[in-house]
Amino acid sequence: GPAPPPPPATGGLSFQPVAGVDGVFVANRLVLDQGQSDLDRAERRFDQQSEAASQQASASEDDASAAAAGEAEGQRFVLRTYISVNMGLAWQPLTAPSATADTGAAKALRAECSEGTADAKSPCSLHLARWSSAAAAPGVLFGVGNVGLRLSDNPEHHSVFLSRDAGLTWKFVLDGPHL
Repeated sequence: GPAPPPPPATGGLSFQPVAGVDGVFVANRLVLDQGQSDLDRAERRFDQQSEAASQQASASEDDASAAAAGEAEGQRFVLRTYISVNMGLAWQPLTAPSATADTGAAKALRAECSEGTADAKSPCSLHLARWSSAAAAPGVLFGVGNVGLRLSDNPEHHSVFLSRDAGLTWKFVLDGPHL
């Protein structure tokens, strides 16, 4: 099939240690979404997807038409956020806070994933467009993003979140991309 569209720009920040806490990192990862409902299972096959996408891209002669066809088939790259607490040996999605913004966009993003249901969807997690920490406040992180299966492309869907335990748990602070 045709190659998927190219990955979106990530704003330059995709990997960062948590200041003041050794061995803890937060990172964004691009995942090839081919329309599957279980992105977590898809990520376990990430290397296979990456290899297939590379082969498709190299076989394509016209990148513009291939990208348009890839979007039409539901193939796209999505950005997801992860945390490692052991120097990057293992990664897990950020835990979604129990309360978030009560806007229509936030509800729609949460509806894409499962919350306490037994269906095949992936659980909701927190995805950050940007985040910051300081050594003067070890373990405290502020981040701007959304809860759902992926980071929303629309900054108006983002909110501000706070973690006081180096990113293990998060709390909704403010609606809108204020940082």
